[in-house]
Amino acid sequence: MQELLKKFVHTGVGFVALASEKVNVTVEDLRARGEKSESEGKKIVEGFMKSTDKRSKVLTDKIKKASTKVTKSVDLFGKNDYQDIVKRIEKLEKKVTAKTKPAASKTKRVTKRTVKK
Repeated sequence: MQELLKKFVHTGVGFVALASEKVNVTVEDLRARGEKSESEGKKIVEGFMKSTDKRSKVLTDKIKKASTKVTKSVDLFGKNDYQDIVKRIEKLEKKVTAKTKPAASKTKRVTKRTVKK
């Protein structure tokens, strides 16, 4: 599931990079033909990048929410659940270790006695 989401995000990033390159090429072409000035071209590219960044954040949030929803619906546990379980196990291990440690020896000292016949 996580791998699929990663591939989806990487595909999106690749698409944005490709689109950004196309915008730059188009703006350069417009500048070369004299239809846009350099400052206008920069504004177009900056506007595109800002818009892309905003949409990317929105998309990332949607993907996170969807993955959380899917994970919960199939009863998988997440990172926080895993950490909680590890903490509980560590506490239990400490309790077991504390109860099984041998207590300090309080036995009486046995002395040899001479047995009379």
